[in-house]
Amino acid sequence: MVIQKSVKIFKKYQTFFVFFLIFGLSLFLFYPSLNYYFFQDDWFVLNWIRTGDFLSFFKFRTDIIYWRPLSMPLFFALSERLFGLNSLGYHLIVFLLHFLNVVLIGYITYKLIGDKKTAVISSFLYATAAFQFMPLSWLSLTWNIVGLFFFLLSFIFYMRFKEKKSITSLLMTFILFLLALFSFEFAIVFPVLILLYEYLSDEKFNKNLSKSIPVVLPILFVIVTYLFLRFVLYPVPSQGQYTISIGPDVLKNLLFYGLWLFNIPEELKYQIVVLRFYITPNLLRAAENFLVPIVLLFFLNVFSLIIIVIYTLDKKIKKFLFSAIVFFIIGLSPILFLPKHTFPYYLAVPSILVFIFCGLVVASYMKKFQNKKKMVVSYIFIISWLSLSFLTITLTRKIHWVSGEQSISKNTVEKVLSEYPNLPDSKTIVITGSNDQLKQSLMDQDALKVIYNSDEVQTIYR
Repeated sequence: MVIQKSVKIFKKYQTFFVFFLIFGLSLFLFYPSLNYYFFQDDWFVLNWIRTGDFLSFFKFRTDIIYWRPLSMPLFFALSERLFGLNSLGYHLIVFLLHFLNVVLIGYITYKLIGDKKTAVISSFLYATAAFQFMPLSWLSLTWNIVGLFFFLLSFIFYMRFKEKKSITSLLMTFILFLLALFSFEFAIVFPVLILLYEYLSDEKFNKNLSKSIPVVLPILFVIVTYLFLRFVLYPVPSQGQYTISIGPDVLKNLLFYGLWLFNIPEELKYQIVVLRFYITPNLLRAAENFLVPIVLLFFLNVFSLIIIVIYTLDKKIKKFLFSAIVFFIIGLSPILFLPKHTFPYYLAVPSILVFIFCGLVVASYMKKFQNKKKMVVSYIFIISWLSLSFLTITLTRKIHWVSGEQSISKNTVEKVLSEYPNLPDSKTIVITGSNDQLKQSLMDQDALKVIYNSDEVQTIYR
């Protein structure tokens, strides 16, 4: 009797339990990041918000590359009000938003395809992707998760507008798009997602496209205005790692973003000479026993996906494959031409249709070969994906500079507070045994100005 009731409850709330399991898997992979401390840009933003100059959050600046008022200074200001300098509280907000994004991707997939299994698989892939490591570990990258949240919500309201012709939904689409743009620059590819949605949702593409003009035109106007401000009136710094390049490096960039999408470690970009098939001794020493299983799992994962695609390929699948490739490339456009500034966390937006496509083909394969031996290929894909992600995240946490810098920052702040529990009259703090990395992790003068809540603090590194 108890078992029967349990089964009925599970069936009734099946979707809830499945997403709870996905959240659990994601938390299992990334939970150590909850303990990561402030470092680098975190200190810069925390010192910035101490000014209390609310309007400065929204001003375009030419000394920093980004303009993300909502997802950086405002996020830190709100979190600081709630949690002070307890970084755990900030991370809890980030993880909550991450889980909400998982749900939103599942909802979009279901509305687009109409299949719960596809929605679950797509959400699972996003939730457990190894490229989530940095956004969930470094608080300054919260803009990635906040921006995606508003980006997805805006798209959901656009889908609702198309379905119900609601003016409210149309207005919410535009408002949420603005919030996304105030959070990250990837919002500029939103019109491309609308066009691909129209292409995917109906055969009458031209007719649907004309009905989208009331949404697309004002959004395009905002995007053009934003680009004019960022590149003409208030030009972003385009030197050093932000130097724009058009050439073979762009293709190499695209290749590594594709590899990172399928859970290959970030470090391979810096430790492998592609044309010579050469792996540096540094990576071999750091990876130890990780490298061989990572490579084997990667090929197993990709090979199983190729088999699944071959067996499910039809007109619908082809349209989704084309759309996924197009959106992946265009979605990377804000950073694709910066070969010296490439990081996996930029995959948040470009990966959306790729994950929906993967969910679609895996679910279609399961449906086509239900209760047959060929069904095992779909499970191989899912298990190899999760295993590869786990190994990559474990290796990344071990060797990545984010792990090192947050640790240096935390240990140094604790040491300083033990030596200087109160700010001395001289307003000067001397940190001995320092180096450039330590100075960078504390963002030079910013960290201790935040810790002692004073602009007069001078940090001397020796």
